[in-house]
Amino acid sequence: MFSALRGHASSINALAYRWDPSASSSRHVLFSGSGDETIRVWDLEEQKCVQEMEKAHHGYVSSLLCVDDYLISGSFDRTICLWNVHRRTLIKSIKAHAHCVNSLFLHDSGCVLSGSWDGHIRLWDLRGKASDKGYVQILKVPDAALCVVGKDNDIFCGLHDSSVVALDLRTGAHRDTFTGHTSYVTALHQANLELFSASADGSVRVTDIRTGNSRAVLETGL
Repeated sequence: MFSALRGHASSINALAYRWDPSASSSRHVLFSGSGDETIRVWDLEEQKCVQEMEKAHHGYVSSLLCVDDYLISGSFDRTICLWNVHRRTLIKSIKAHAHCVNSLFLHDSGCVLSGSWDGHIRLWDLRGKASDKGYVQILKVPDAALCVVGKDNDIFCGLHDSSVVALDLRTGAHRDTFTGHTSYVTALHQANLELFSASADGSVRVTDIRTGNSRAVLETGL
């Protein structure tokens, strides 16, 4: 059965699911981030909001990640917040970028990638002490970084200029640029040697990351 969960006063921009088999109450929990600058906690078994978390962001909440015992949130207020996922309390807030934080992605190294309107991707060790500033590396891209994914040393970033760039995590070098979309790239998903990209042009494209050849697999006609 499908149902609607209502409670935010503005658009819902990010979701993160957590299954906790040791929880005393609901083991199926959903976190939602909204344009109303809040993060809400939903009990999926009871299908209701059980908490509005402490207000830590002062802008559109754009992205959420559940990583081990942590919830990580990114916002248009340029910050990334680290939360205790059990107590749902704020651990720290970091001034992460010079412009809006658009996306977060958990890299297989255990670090977190953040993409921003400032044209940079940062790699964060939010649980360790990699540096005083918290990040371990910065990658520069040609335009606003709207979405980012990666595996090993291959990093892919969807840009506002409608392209997707491939970067080397070790050196920061640009390996390739994938084109084909006619509007900004909104989401990426990597599956083995294929990269799926969604765009505001209403299409989804799949690109062979070895050759750069791409094709449209879905077109909505927008």
